[in-house]
Amino acid sequence: MICRQYGKRRDRIRKNCFCLRQVRGDRNILTQFRKQKTGDRGYWKKEVLVAGERQTINHRNIFLGIAHRDFNVDPIVWQSVLFVSLETGLIYYMYDDRGLLVISSSKESLPVLPPNLNILGHEEHNFSELWS
Repeated sequence: MICRQYGKRRDRIRKNCFCLRQVRGDRNILTQFRKQKTGDRGYWKKEVLVAGERQTINHRNIFLGIAHRDFNVDPIVWQSVLFVSLETGLIYYMYDDRGLLVISSSKESLPVLPPNLNILGHEEHNFSELWS
């Protein structure tokens, strides 16, 4: 899981934020904080990387907090949250209560989705070229 927040230099992602409270405290969890200056004047990108088993992160509460963002109802998640699965090669990014991006390196590795979902489309990208 990656929590990302943009803001001024002194702003930070706190250890007791809602996203990090959804991680069950096991010894096998790796948590890494980092801060990086962006191209915009005075803005910084703060990230928290949480590496662990899927069962240690309560993703349902995090998705609920993201869906509540526009309605100002508790719980609220203000950070951008990406769930990365190394086994399947998928990235899940829920941007608000209306949509979820499922990113993969190939169309064949995407999970089978129910036919009643509104699937907007599939774009082909070579991620090794984009991220190098």
